[in-house]
Amino acid sequence: MNGVSGNRGSIVGFWGLLSPVVAAVLIATIALAGRGQAVPRAAGPISDWSIELGHVERELAAGQIAPAIRSWERALGGARGSRQWQGLVAVGDAYLRIGDAVELRRAFVATARGIYLEALERAGAAASVEGVLRIAAVLAAVDDGPDVEQAIRAACRAANHRGCEGQPRIDPREDAS
Repeated sequence: MNGVSGNRGSIVGFWGLLSPVVAAVLIATIALAGRGQAVPRAAGPISDWSIELGHVERELAAGQIAPAIRSWERALGGARGSRQWQGLVAVGDAYLRIGDAVELRRAFVATARGIYLEALERAGAAASVEGVLRIAAVLAAVDDGPDVEQAIRAACRAANHRGCEGQPRIDPREDAS
């Protein structure tokens, strides 16, 4: 037996196994579309995170948690790609709403906090006092720990391009109402 016929058999075997998988995916897609279900969107980075957050809100309102999480993941990728703090704050807020929807908010806080800290870095780098104070207030609402103090220091640096030494203490929890 030569090498060509041996490879041909394995190629035919590969396509023989692959075609039922392709058929199953097509049937599932047609069935979902036919029942009025949303066909899952392709995963990957998006440029407009706010569109995906709109999907998250609609899916949560419909009680569709798994699609909401997938939309949230795309929104996170888009917000990270935007290199701005606003998108990350909105994505962190949406993640907490998903946690509320499944009645497991505490389990979602750590990830949201990480996203807020990422947003804090961006807001500080942009010298956005508004952003840093907003994030400090959000961190104070979800976690009264060292992150709040870090946010306060970053706000002070953003406001006057120096450290907080000699500045009055700012407590974002007073504004977190």
